Amino acid sequence: MRDDVTHVQVTPTASDARATITVDGQTTASGAIAVTPGTTTVSVVVPAEDGASTETHTLSFATLSAFSVGAP
Repeated sequence: MRDDVTHVQVTPTASDARATITVDGQTTASGAIAVTPGTTTVSVVVPAEDGASTETHTLSFATLSAFSVGAP
């Protein structure tokens, strides 16, 4: 993404209405995630129906400045 992007809107959706979702440690239905130049990593944790196990999804966002282009 362009370097002038400062936030990304993340809207996790659970298939079970009783489920809770945690984005970067905050229980949420959705939220704006601040991004900084370079790479920003976001963890989305969804608990299973058994209440004991979880599934973690990792999202990475990179701005253009995270990529270096070498001279030919």
